[in-house]
Amino acid sequence: MTDLKMFVDWHSFTCGTKTGELEGYHCNNPGSLSEHEKKELFRLLYPVALDAFSREHSSGMKEDVWKHIFSSKGLLVVLDNAGQEKRRIVAFRMWDIIWFSVLRGDILYLAGMCVRKQYQKIGIGSSLLKYVLFKDEQRRVRSVDQVCPLPE
Repeated sequence: MTDLKMFVDWHSFTCGTKTGELEGYHCNNPGSLSEHEKKELFRLLYPVALDAFSREHSSGMKEDVWKHIFSSKGLLVVLDNAGQEKRRIVAFRMWDIIWFSVLRGDILYLAGMCVRKQYQKIGIGSSLLKYVLFKDEQRRVRSVDQVCPLPE
């Protein structure tokens, strides 16, 4: 069961997929969460990372996932549509904004994404990429089409 209270203060959005819409939540600067919130969020996200990469638990994997989540500028979390008692996180994506002196501006760095095996290949990754590129009002990135045109 996923305790949705954690996401109450997060911005909600719709994650479109080939099989329907899923509920998503957006957190700016997850590193600023309280230690309790970080531990709870990590408890929910770590199994998704293990499943996405077909990996067994290891201290190295745990440290790597923690570092990626809590050093990122933004975090998106996607939940399935199961009944309230059975809902779980099925995907998450992180990104950073990095100053790039050659361009004299910020660039978007996609820091990572994890999608449970069962939910792969239905468009979650594409939906989250579009959200980060076009809907995140917090970013100050040059025109996406100038830096990295997206295929149709």
